[in-house]
Amino acid sequence: MDTEPNMVTLPLEPDDDDSVVEFDDINTSPEIQALREKLEYVTEEAKASEKKRHSSSMRMSALPIDIQETARKMNLDRANDGELSVGDIAHFIDDMEKKTRSNKTMKRTIIGMVVLMIMLISCVFAASLTAARISKQFKVSPTTGLAMTGDSETPTLLKTRIAKEERDVLSIAALSHKELQDLRELVLDGGDLKFIIKGYSRDPFGNTKIILLVEGGTIIYDSHGIAEATGDAKRALEAAYGAHAFDNNGRMLYERPMTGYFDM
Repeated sequence: MDTEPNMVTLPLEPDDDDSVVEFDDINTSPEIQALREKLEYVTEEAKASEKKRHSSSMRMSALPIDIQETARKMNLDRANDGELSVGDIAHFIDDMEKKTRSNKTMKRTIIGMVVLMIMLISCVFAASLTAARISKQFKVSPTTGLAMTGDSETPTLLKTRIAKEERDVLSIAALSHKELQDLRELVLDGGDLKFIIKGYSRDPFGNTKIILLVEGGTIIYDSHGIAEATGDAKRALEAAYGAHAFDNNGRMLYERPMTGYFDM
């Protein structure tokens, strides 16, 4: 059976719009038919994909002007194609969530710093009140410049004591240089006699003889006890223990128990 030839118009040159090329039996070739069907399928798929893409996005030009300006400032259109896709909106929501978490952390940090500053100010205020309260317990005399207690009915001079350490002394000659420097008082026989130490001197040769300087005299110690005393110190020892307390050479016959008071 004879078939009419199909006419397909193809442009040969840019100016030959009316040129035609005839292909005989183009509809009867199975390969051409398969190719045409495949091309139509691909075209339909592309159209569906394009339609789907447009349905899941929004043109920025369709939005109000103020919203368009806000979207540009926030860089919502990441692809710069003039459309807001689902991915762009998802990125925006993720960024907002991160900023929200960061703001919460910063808010907690600021609140913690404010609480710490309030506690610090409260501590300083409490310390100031305590210092003011303590300062009211004594007054300074404008005439003498001495501190007077403020709680008593009559003005009383505020007194202080030197911090001293009480220690039993077995031998003055056995004391070190540091202990001799810190020695301030020497008490004999549990308080029957007390000497205020003004200074000392150590024998540089034997290193066993110590001369203690007291008010109005001296007391010389060696490794056996009091070897000699002079001045008011000797008279005080004789008054406390009698004249027989020393032998003919001036040595005290019996060693006396001693208590020393040292600077702390």
